[in-house]
Amino acid sequence: MRKMIKFSHIYYKMPLTIEHYKTIVLDVFVTDLDKLPSEFLKYDTAYWNEKKLRTEHYKFNFKKAIVIVLFSTYKYPIYTDRRIWTTIRRWTEQKERYYKELIGKEVMIRIVQTPKQPNAGLAEP
Repeated sequence: MRKMIKFSHIYYKMPLTIEHYKTIVLDVFVTDLDKLPSEFLKYDTAYWNEKKLRTEHYKFNFKKAIVIVLFSTYKYPIYTDRRIWTTIRRWTEQKERYYKELIGKEVMIRIVQTPKQPNAGLAEP
């Protein structure tokens, strides 16, 4: 059974139908959130807000934190090349182990809509 990674939004970094593509985790690394460039954070956190009909960026509810960055790939069915995408996750020892065990493996991506989404993009594994 494939492991799952959950998201609260469909982010611009992923195809609209990401749940139908084969996603493979390529690498996982741990870093300080404040060491990531602002342009990378904008790319990684941009999503369409259906209710407000505008682009928004997920706002991390922590300033200085250790985070996990996942590099993944997916393949469109009609193309032979793969596309790279990333996601930033809140760090815990348990999550670091979980995500590192996924390197080289195919995972399922699930979009989980909730009425209030305080941790979009940082869902539990």
